[in-house]
Amino acid sequence: LERHGLKLLPRSPSSFTPCLDGRYLLLGPEAELNRSEIGKFSKKDAEAYPRYEEQLEKFCKLMDFVIDSPPPELRQLYHASMVDRMKDKVDKSVFWSKLLGIVMQQGQKDMVNFFDLLLSPASKILNNWFEGDVLKATLATDAVIGTMAGVNTPGSGYVLLHHIMGETGGQRGVWAYVEGGMGSVSSAISKAALEAGVQIVTNAEVSQVMVDENTGKVQGVSLGLISKCMCTV
Repeated sequence: LERHGLKLLPRSPSSFTPCLDGRYLLLGPEAELNRSEIGKFSKKDAEAYPRYEEQLEKFCKLMDFVIDSPPPELRQLYHASMVDRMKDKVDKSVFWSKLLGIVMQQGQKDMVNFFDLLLSPASKILNNWFEGDVLKATLATDAVIGTMAGVNTPGSGYVLLHHIMGETGGQRGVWAYVEGGMGSVSSAISKAALEAGVQIVTNAEVSQVMVDENTGKVQGVSLGLISKCMCTV
């Protein structure tokens, strides 16, 4: 998409937390800067922070596979052919075997911590790792962005993980701004699609999603009463 005009501006520093006593906490992508800044408030937290990031990185790799993989279908393929049913069984087996392999690599202790992170309030997770309120308050912002929940809400620990799973320029957890605003993303996608031969139809009402009765896969859409748009899924 960069070739079609998309330009991302990484956010650095990533956060600035001022305090009433004149001190502040500045965090960014540089490990030494973070260590120095956190150390102003707590040497113990400065030592723990790299381990905290390392554990979250391990959990992100587990989530990468789950999110990037097509979820196994739970429906019964009664009307599918024998070939399609066999393919479905193989696909499910591959998914679960790969997931099991990743889980085994994590180890029992890390998996307990992983599920604790998914189900617990973010406040519990951060309290287990750190002692300084300034650092915990700074990190807790990632647990409440885009939610109608607080740091003491069960499950907000996952939101904490969710907001560092993404990447910018190959760097995990780095947030970025889009030059020109978010419309630039749509513009770059449309330019790339047109270059690939895609026909883009706008201002058209979709009246029906066409689904293959045998496979359950989407085949296209009906636009209005007469126009149909077929696609390969």
